Formats: sequence, C-alpha cells, structure tokens
Amino acid sequence: MKKYLPFLLLGFLFFAPKAHAAVVYVQGASSTGNFANLTATFASNVTVNDLIIVGSVSGNGQTSNSATSSCVTGTLTQAGVISTSFQTIFYGFANGTGACSVTVTFSGAGSENALIAQDVSGIQTTSPIDTSSSLVSSGSSFGSGTSTTSVNGDYIFGLGGDSG
Repeated sequence: MKKYLPFLLLGFLFFAPKAHAAVVYVQGASSTGNFANLTATFASNVTVNDLIIVGSVSGNGQTSNSATSSCVTGTLTQAGVISTSFQTIFYGFANGTGACSVTVTFSGAGSENALIAQDVSGIQTTSPIDTSSSLVSSGSSFGSGTSTTSVNGDYIFGLGGDSG
C-alpha cells in the first residue's frame, strides 16, 4: 500500500430510480491486467432495461477511450463528470435478457488497468443520472465533493483511484 498518494479523485453518480420501483444491485464483475482491452463477464443473465455501469481505472496514465457491452446497443455512454486521464465511468441499459460482458478499451496496455461493472435493476431509463459530484485532491485522503439528490432512493455509484 502506498503511503502517499500524489493525486486522488473520487466521484459519484447518483442514478434516479423508476417511480414505485425498488433499486436493486443485481451482480458485479471485474477484470485487471496489462492489456489495452479488458473484458469482464457477469456470472448470471442480465434483464432487459437493467442499468450496466462500468468504472475504468488506470494508475499508469492510460486513458479509457471507450466501453462496449454485449447486452447494450452501441457504445456505452461516457459519464464525463469524473472523467480524467486515468478514470472514467460509462453506463448503458441492457437491450434484452441474457448473457452480458463488458469491454473497456484503453489507450494502451498498462499493468494497473482495471474495470469494474455492475448490473442494477429499477433505474429509470430516460435521464437516469440525477446528479453527480467529484473532487480531485492531493495528499493522503479522498474527498467526493457534495451533491444533493432530487429524489429518494437514488443508486449511488462511486469510483476512486490514485495516479501514483
């Protein structure tokens, strides 16, 4: 564990729930490695309109150029609110029920490239992001900034990392 983290970022996205629906974390998947493309596969099938969230981190300066999913049409949307040279959040909605994998394409191979993916049900499919916050800092502590949600029951997805 590093004792000093020279550059820190922590960001949150708050996803709004559907009216009268419970927001439920269904499952997660992850992958790490020294590759320009990382893929993670969910262990169980996803359900149509589930939110697929992907967080990508590179501690060695590789940028996350794009993210795709076998269960989302086209590329996943980049939630640029906490996009930096080493950390990005992407999201999209499952277009059917079935197997699902996600792939993040980085600008190059890096020993600290990683992705995490989550499958969440109960999120509204139109204008899903309620609010967000992020904060870049230096030193040895994280901060996220502040944000006030506009609805009860938001699903909060946070991603943090260091560049050193």
